[in-house]
Amino acid sequence: MFDASMSDRSSSTSAGEPTAAQASRAESEDPALIRSYLEAQLDSLRQLLQTSKEACEKNKRVAEEREQEKAIRREQKDRSFEDMQAKIAQIAGEQERHRGDAREEGSHKQWDSLKQELDASHEERINMLMTFLEDSREVNRRQHESIRAAIEESRRIS
Repeated sequence: MFDASMSDRSSSTSAGEPTAAQASRAESEDPALIRSYLEAQLDSLRQLLQTSKEACEKNKRVAEEREQEKAIRREQKDRSFEDMQAKIAQIAGEQERHRGDAREEGSHKQWDSLKQELDASHEERINMLMTFLEDSREVNRRQHESIRAAIEESRRIS
């Protein structure tokens, strides 16, 4: 607005540019025009500043919302990680317990197997001793009979 009015007044010069005297005269002649021009420029600047401020506030809100969302996701991830660690610890404990049970069962199986072997060996020894006893009795009985027969024979001869 100011530029247009100034250019209209300056067109009266021969070179197309206002002289310093003409410019100062134009300024002194129409201060209301200058004031309205400056106020228009200030209003434009205020609007730009207000728009910038609103854009900054909006960006700030968006950034804060993102941070909150990130914090929520981080908390969820941390909780999920802690839950996973607890489950892993539980599984590891169960596996260790199962290993202990398996060792115990394996130990029991080994003892049961050893006991069965010892029982079988014991039965064999008992059977061998019984056979030895029966054979010894039979041998003793034969020797006894043989000695008796020899004694009787020696009585008859004498």
